Amino acid sequence: IIQSVMNEEDQANGGTSNIHCTPPKQSGGMTSPPEKDKPNTEHDLLIALERQRQALEKQRAAELEAERRRKELDELEEVRRNDARRAAEDRQALSVRLEKERKMIEVIEMKRQWIFNQMMFLEGQAATDRKGLEVAEITNRYKIEHQIRTQWQYLVARIPVYSAQQVIKEPSPVSSPVGRYVAIKGDDIDRKVSKAVNRVFGKNVYTQTRIKRLAHMGEYVVFHKITGRRTVVYVREVRDSLMIRVGGGWDDFEGWLERHVNIGLED
Repeated sequence: IIQSVMNEEDQANGGTSNIHCTPPKQSGGMTSPPEKDKPNTEHDLLIALERQRQALEKQRAAELEAERRRKELDELEEVRRNDARRAAEDRQALSVRLEKERKMIEVIEMKRQWIFNQMMFLEGQAATDRKGLEVAEITNRYKIEHQIRTQWQYLVARIPVYSAQQVIKEPSPVSSPVGRYVAIKGDDIDRKVSKAVNRVFGKNVYTQTRIKRLAHMGEYVVFHKITGRRTVVYVREVRDSLMIRVGGGWDDFEGWLERHVNIGLED
C-alpha cells in the first residue's frame, strides 16, 4: 500500500522517487546511509494512509448511500405494485357490486311492474263489482217496489165496497169491537191464554187481530181479518208463565201479543 501511494505521489510530481519502503539489501560490506541522509517519509506516509482511509470511507459511504437508495427504490416499487394490486382488486369488487345492484334493480323493477299490473287488475275488478252492485241494487229496489205495489193492489182489491145505505146502517168492520176469548174447559193453558188475550184485547178493543185454538194443546193460529195474514204459534207454560216459540227461542206470550196486536202480523 505504501509503495503504491508513493508511486502515485511520484506520478503526481512528474518523477520517480528513489525512496523505497523496504530497506536496501546489505551485501558486499556496504553500509546503510547514515540517519541524517534518510528523507523524512513517515509523516508523508501517515498523510497518505489518512488520505487512503478517507477515500475508502467516502467510497464505503457512497456504496452505503447507493445501497440505501436502491432499497428505498425497491420499497417504493413494492408499494406501487401493492397499490396497483389493491386498486385492481377494488375495481373488480366495485364492478361485482355494481353488477349485483343492477340485477337487484332489475328484480325490483319487475316486482314493481307486477304490483302495478295487479293493482290495475284489482281496480278493474273493483269497478266491475261496483257496477254489478249498482245494477243489483237497482234491480232489488225495483223488485221491492213491485212487491209493495202488488201487495197494495191485493189489499185494495180485498177491501169490501159498501153502499151508502150500508155505511149508514151497519158499522164498518174496523169500528166493531172485538169479542172476548172463551177458553175450553179442562185446558189450563187455554185458560191462561184467554186471560192474557182478553187483557190485551181489552186495551185494544178495535183491533182486527184474532186468535183461535187448534186441535192440539198449546197450538194457536193468529190472523188479521183485513190483510188475511195468519201464523201458527206454539204456547207452553214454563214456571207459571206462558211462553211462545219465536224463531229459535222463547218469548213472553202476552208481551208478544201486545207488540203484534195492531200491526197486522207484519213482523
